[in-house]
Amino acid sequence: MTSGGLPRSRSIDSRSYGLSPSKAVTSDLSARKRRSSRGRDEPGSFALTKVTSNSIKELPRGTKPIRFIGEGAANAVFEIQVPVTDESATQFKGLLLRVAKVPQRGQKSTYDYLFQQSFFEKSILPVLGKYAVHQEMVGLRHHDIFEEMNNLLASLDVKRKKKFRGSFIGESEFGLLVEDMTAKDSDHFTVEFKPKWLAQSPSAPANAIRCRQCALELRYFITNPSGDRSLPIDKPCPLTLCDDGGAASAASPFRLAPGLATSPAREYIAKRLVNITKQPIMKELRRQQMLHDTTGPLTADPKDANFALAMTIRDCTCFAQISLRPSVEIEEGPLKLRFGDLDWKNPANKISHWRGLEAALINDGFYTANRIQFRGDYYNVPTLCALEMSSDCRPPATSVLQVDEEGKPQRQTRSVSAQGVHYIRTADVDEFAHRLLALKDRAVTTQSR
Repeated sequence: MTSGGLPRSRSIDSRSYGLSPSKAVTSDLSARKRRSSRGRDEPGSFALTKVTSNSIKELPRGTKPIRFIGEGAANAVFEIQVPVTDESATQFKGLLLRVAKVPQRGQKSTYDYLFQQSFFEKSILPVLGKYAVHQEMVGLRHHDIFEEMNNLLASLDVKRKKKFRGSFIGESEFGLLVEDMTAKDSDHFTVEFKPKWLAQSPSAPANAIRCRQCALELRYFITNPSGDRSLPIDKPCPLTLCDDGGAASAASPFRLAPGLATSPAREYIAKRLVNITKQPIMKELRRQQMLHDTTGPLTADPKDANFALAMTIRDCTCFAQISLRPSVEIEEGPLKLRFGDLDWKNPANKISHWRGLEAALINDGFYTANRIQFRGDYYNVPTLCALEMSSDCRPPATSVLQVDEEGKPQRQTRSVSAQGVHYIRTADVDEFAHRLLALKDRAVTTQSR
């Protein structure tokens, strides 16, 4: 570790990481056959030297899920209450329960907790050190908490994001106990965001006017214009998260937490949010992303363990716990940063998706377009990327993303460079038009098209 708690540079040898053809994974706890036919990530084989039966707690019987904290595509997190009469209750203080999800209730989980914990200990901790959210395995074999967690999810189903509704927790031998980064009381709040690609993609086009994540958010805006999806302009541009200067509009602190923009403590909160970008760990995370992927997904070797690690830390979540009043501090001062959601991603299974997505961002103009054409009108692109604010990255001519409704005749674009036509579902047309209305570019007239 270097001064300030930051880890030294580290590059992983694929051979030490076990990216050989899949075999049986053995440990002191179990020896189980790999079930590749189910389509899950196959990490290959290596010795799980740090995960032993002596190091894994058992969740006490009678433990209840008392609050649903949040979820992603693959996992859900719950606050739990251990019976106060259990002598081990203090061992669970300050920890949440993170468990894997399945598409349908009643299915068994195929999430490999043993492998993921070993990856965390061997690959994540040497890179992020104390800034990684603490996690440890917990035994859940034949525990009735699974039924209770699923009952809680079912009761909240209509309030969950549409894309997560109907998914539940899969029963398994293990779960993960993770550090609780939620606000402890009214004097604190926690901001949660995805730093994503803190540096431009190595395979992005030279004339890109937006970074990889802003380009991806633009693609989401056009291909899935859902009303519950935030506009790209309301999400942070990753290039602004390392305090390198740049346009103040792109680096607005409330892009990290739009819901706090109207708080009575707005000025104080803004300073704390800006302070996140000044933390050395943000630049260290960017450096690690660049160190472990120098080519980008188009030409990356899926057998390269360094690339797998780069993609993992590009998809982590940052938790910033902040004291709301100057007189109240947490153990690390007014700001505590941690990074979580650091599951290993199997490049062998995901490389086609990663390459296809990067190719689409390049070939369909999401990196370079500065106008959207829809129903004969032109609109500003709803991104606010640090690159867009830089005169060095402006394209020499107008570049257009042309959008049409499915089944409608293609409109011809004249006097501008069109990047092809993107079709949206008829059911999404009105929502898309509504969201574009505020973005209409009045400066581009019919005569100039």
